[in-house]
Amino acid sequence: MIRLAGCRLRCRYCDTVYSQNPGAGSLVEVEDLARRVTESGFEWVDITGGEPLLQHEALGKLVVSIPDNNKIEIETSGSCPVPSWYNEADTWVVDCKCPSSGERSNHIWDWVEILRSRSSFNPTDTIKFVVGTDGDLKFVLEMKKRIWYQDLCLVVSPMVYDIIEKRNLNLASWLEIGVGQYKWNQEVARFCLENG
Repeated sequence: MIRLAGCRLRCRYCDTVYSQNPGAGSLVEVEDLARRVTESGFEWVDITGGEPLLQHEALGKLVVSIPDNNKIEIETSGSCPVPSWYNEADTWVVDCKCPSSGERSNHIWDWVEILRSRSSFNPTDTIKFVVGTDGDLKFVLEMKKRIWYQDLCLVVSPMVYDIIEKRNLNLASWLEIGVGQYKWNQEVARFCLENG
């Protein structure tokens, strides 16, 4: 996995807050990163963030520098425009922001059209929804009606309760958070089974 730093969004449930800062991490030359990927021996490379497309020029150079025997998956928030080199990536995972995130995927319809056009030869492209409330589940159903396409993969993922920020809680509070997470996971799983 390659995690690029910097993100303009501030999703309420963000689990990688440290990666929002463009100065987080270390500066690495594109050629050096491509060499590291090649030498790693891993077939798949997941590029995520922050928001990788904030560095779209360098990312485009990286993607075309990685040998064809490596498969590249890029995760994006859908808040940045589709880059001209989008077909160079093997798989795209586009996170369509639900209402509880407090953010929007401003370019989601551009992404939907691109992924639909790729779907006949790339069934691994995905539109992802991270859900934290019943309102988010309703949003997913509305979006599904508007964007569903035979070969376009839709994924619904339950928001994970942020217990890291709650370190000073007593055991009873931790158990309550855990039970809440368990119940929410069950509700999301039931929703997925009932709605395909």
